[in-house]
Amino acid sequence: MSKSQFNFQPFLAVGGSYAARVSIRSNGSLGFSQGLMNRYGLTQGEWYACLFFDAEKRAIGIKFTQDANAQGAVKVHARSTPGKHGQANWSGHIAARAFLDFYGIEFQKPERASFRPEWNEEFGGIVVLLSGPVADNDCGEDAEEDSEDNPPSGSDAEPEKTPS
Repeated sequence: MSKSQFNFQPFLAVGGSYAARVSIRSNGSLGFSQGLMNRYGLTQGEWYACLFFDAEKRAIGIKFTQDANAQGAVKVHARSTPGKHGQANWSGHIAARAFLDFYGIEFQKPERASFRPEWNEEFGGIVVLLSGPVADNDCGEDAEEDSEDNPPSGSDAEPEKTPS
């Protein structure tokens, strides 16, 4: 096999976090991993989250919007810190204690704090199954494959601009 049959690209994003995670923190906030922030374009501009709950399925729904006046909108607090190799490391969170308390969602059990959300096209946002798979406690260090449920970043993965 000759070298010319491949179009290899070097992987230079060492030390980044690419898996989308939502964490229910013990202070009652919902944390968003760097992978989630990047995947859904939440690092650019001002973003807000609208929260939903399906009691039967024990699922949290989150729709992202740039409309600060959207009903129930909560500001996404995005934060960037310099990474080990010069890239920006992003994280984010929203205040959600009232939401968690209202629906009786436990937020003081760290062993079930981090979840892998899935994109739900019909809903138009991400869905966190509280009874679903809990993410590893590695803070997203492993790369997650793109799938229909987790669209890659780019124009197809841009979050909904207005909640329905």
